[in-house]
Amino acid sequence: MNEDKLNEFLGKFVTDLGATVAAGNVVIGHRLGLYRALARGPATPGQFAERTGTTPRYIAEWLRGQAAGGYITWDAAQDRYSLTEEQAFVLVSPDGAVYAPGAFVLALGALRAEERIASVTCSATPTKTRPRRSPARAT
Repeated sequence: MNEDKLNEFLGKFVTDLGATVAAGNVVIGHRLGLYRALARGPATPGQFAERTGTTPRYIAEWLRGQAAGGYITWDAAQDRYSLTEEQAFVLVSPDGAVYAPGAFVLALGALRAEERIASVTCSATPTKTRPRRSPARAT
């Protein structure tokens, strides 16, 4: 077995796993309007919790996770979080040219449908499709 090819192949799984783990928090940012709120200006975790009406402990965890993933920016000297112009361009406007959270919403939908997809894939008789419901939109 070629160890370099094996490691390259395993690297794809690690990358996909990282994106899967990040998806939930990106969708939370989308649904709660957190990226839009952060685009209004830098904030400490306490300031951001107050700005967004969220629980300080949980919003601090969300901010740290987003910064660790490179989705938002952290100023360690002031313990303030912000969005660069590029981050805001990709994360803030659902009507913009690029809106990455929408892709994560789609990915989570596929994950939620996994059991149904597996069931239909193994079934000789297709199941009736339920009507689609509209997703909640962030304000």
